[in-house]
Amino acid sequence: MPKPSDAEADQNFAVLAHLCEHMPAGVGLIDRDFRYVLLNDALARFHGLAQTPAPGRTVAELDARLWTSLEPALKQAVGGQPALDRELCGAPGPDGLETYWRYSCFAVNLLGGITGVGLIAHDITERRRTQTALAARDALYLMLSRAGAAANQSRGAAELYPEICRIAVETGGFLSAYIGVVEGDHLRIESCHGKALDYIKELTIPLGEDAHPGPAWTALKRERPVIVNDFLSDPMTVPWHEDARRAGIAASATFPLREGGRPVAVLGLYAGRTNFFTPDQLATLTEIAPIVSLALDRFAAEKRRRADEEELRLRDRAIQAASQGIIIADALAPDMPIIFVSPGFVRLTGYSLGEVLGRNGRFLQGRDTDPAAVAKIRAALASGRECRVELLNYRKNGSTFWNELTISPILDAGGAVTHFVGVQTDVTERRRLEEQFRQSQKMEAVGQLAGGIAHDFNNLLTIIGVAGETLLAQTAPDDARCALIAEMLDAGGRAAVLTRQLLAFSRRQILEPKIVSLNDVVADAERLLRRLIGEHVVLKTTAAPDLWLVKADLSQLTQILINLAVNARDAMPKGGQLRVETRNVSLAQDDCLRLGDVVPGRYVELAVSDDGQGIQPTVQPRIFEPFFSTKPPGKGSGLGLSTVHGIVAQSHGAVAVESAPGRGATFRIYLPRADEGQKAPRTDAGAAEAFAHGAETLLLVEDESGVRLVAGRVLRTCGYTVLEAADGEEALSVAAAHAGQIDLLVSDVVMPKLGGRELAERLRAVRPKCKILFMSGYTDDAALRDGVSSAEFAFLPKPFRPYELAEKVREVLIPRT
Repeated sequence: MPKPSDAEADQNFAVLAHLCEHMPAGVGLIDRDFRYVLLNDALARFHGLAQTPAPGRTVAELDARLWTSLEPALKQAVGGQPALDRELCGAPGPDGLETYWRYSCFAVNLLGGITGVGLIAHDITERRRTQTALAARDALYLMLSRAGAAANQSRGAAELYPEICRIAVETGGFLSAYIGVVEGDHLRIESCHGKALDYIKELTIPLGEDAHPGPAWTALKRERPVIVNDFLSDPMTVPWHEDARRAGIAASATFPLREGGRPVAVLGLYAGRTNFFTPDQLATLTEIAPIVSLALDRFAAEKRRRADEEELRLRDRAIQAASQGIIIADALAPDMPIIFVSPGFVRLTGYSLGEVLGRNGRFLQGRDTDPAAVAKIRAALASGRECRVELLNYRKNGSTFWNELTISPILDAGGAVTHFVGVQTDVTERRRLEEQFRQSQKMEAVGQLAGGIAHDFNNLLTIIGVAGETLLAQTAPDDARCALIAEMLDAGGRAAVLTRQLLAFSRRQILEPKIVSLNDVVADAERLLRRLIGEHVVLKTTAAPDLWLVKADLSQLTQILINLAVNARDAMPKGGQLRVETRNVSLAQDDCLRLGDVVPGRYVELAVSDDGQGIQPTVQPRIFEPFFSTKPPGKGSGLGLSTVHGIVAQSHGAVAVESAPGRGATFRIYLPRADEGQKAPRTDAGAAEAFAHGAETLLLVEDESGVRLVAGRVLRTCGYTVLEAADGEEALSVAAAHAGQIDLLVSDVVMPKLGGRELAERLRAVRPKCKILFMSGYTDDAALRDGVSSAEFAFLPKPFRPYELAEKVREVLIPRT
């Protein structure tokens, strides 16, 4: 081919240049020195130039960045190497975003040699951006899919949060991710993943009303996503600019996470370049927050379910353990059948679950169940209201128990009664204790009355006895009146025994407790007991060896034996055996609860048993009531057992009875063991009846004039000088007016104006050598001893015989050694 002329060459070049200017692709031609001979506007844009430069400048001069990438390929092309075809990143476009080009270079071989390199660049920015957007969308979809799977598989927030952060970074392509939870007035970072972890872990994000409204604060308070595409210049992120710059953070997206519709945490995503979060991305990305929030709701629901199940298990365990019986009946079914009973019901009634399901609860009632209580239950069930009753119920074995039954209706959502629940409590023991308390109150009230009566009678019996014996002593033995006087004195003696029983029952008899052995008491009373029970009843005594001692009033112990022996004799009209036994026992707490009014410890037991007809169960609760008797009229006072009860209680002991119809009865008396080291003197059955005389001065104080008259006469007969007063105040006046010594105060205890105890205290204050002898038909032992030690006074119970008064006065004035 012939070589064109210069003119032809210039024309050809002009045509080529014209064609290049109208081509959409970038076209250029460089010589062997890499200077542009030709380039169009499109290629100038590739280099980031606003205007097309004149030829003659090198590639390096126009675009140093591109020269670095193209230099090897251009040199290879000049050297005849294969052409280059690759994608390159061009200069940023007018929008500031990077551009992408498909770039080709090839050797230009004209006129038999390589004269330069041809360049062609196609703008593929839109295609690349579309591909990138599609890839990002696919990554986000994959991230959402994996996040959903993690949310479904996780068992709690502690397991889900780290997994969501990992998926966001590894699948979503984010620089880093974190989840922070609301904790008071600040946000605590719970989990994080990716780069910039040091920055994230050290984040301090306050949530107070006066805190800086950063992305997390705004997302939580405004409950919406917050997008910051230029993290380092946005005013919202000012407090974190420097730290974020060092961490390479350029953009962020923050989403509120909800539980039960309430924001409880945030998901934060960081990117390493600005404008990372496009509207298309955000449309997809916002779906991750509902995924996590739905999982949080599920976790909360699961937690509530587990709590509900645990509560149900706890209720079931409580029902299983409860001692009360629990019944549920179907209120809508005919006859309201039982559909559930608790183990407590089974234990309480003896019926199994299978034996009661489908039955009405009335099968627990029996012949002694109070009809009024049953009517109250039926009325409550008919009206659908709550009720509480106590009624006698029957167990499967026929035994009874007092049932405190509370019935409550169970309502549906509309307020209609669907079931009834009944709670049964065995109150048998409580009712027994209440009955015991009522009985003790009743006995206390009757005792006060009996004690008052006994007090007045003892004053009268003292006058009768002392006057009668004085009159008898002044009457000739062959005088016919002697028999009448003796009969009067005998009747007075029997009346005195009755008043002593009243005092013992009322616990107002003055005790003179001594250390005694019950074995000795039984032995001394044995002859008397044999006379009382008669020949048709055999008496058998069994004395325990090494029996502990007790501290009690000797006469009262004898009274107990007499009363129990008489009762046993009357229970065996055809004869039998009366057994009196003693032994040492230790009472535990359960024994004391059964006996009442005693404390655990060591006791001496006195058991009196017979072979009689026994005591009916319906009668047993009343046998210790005063004036209660099962004997025919005129055969018993009704005070025998109540007196025993009073004596034992006054001695801090207890009494129990064991009996059944046709099997006799056993009364067990428990008296506390006396202190160690105390010894029991033997009882002396013989008492001297000779009058004892003296010459001392006595102050006799008695508000009952008849008693004062006869007592004064006896004392004067014995040689004493007797000063008299009607009450305590008069006695102090008499003592103050008497210039001589007063050796002994003989005073009643209960008097108007000033009682015996106060009188003794005031008299001893001015006459310390004066001795004290109290006498009374009744007083309270504790009241008497309050303030006056037992070593400082003596006591003489009314009624007394003349010689007993004389002997007691002499004993106080000159104590026996």
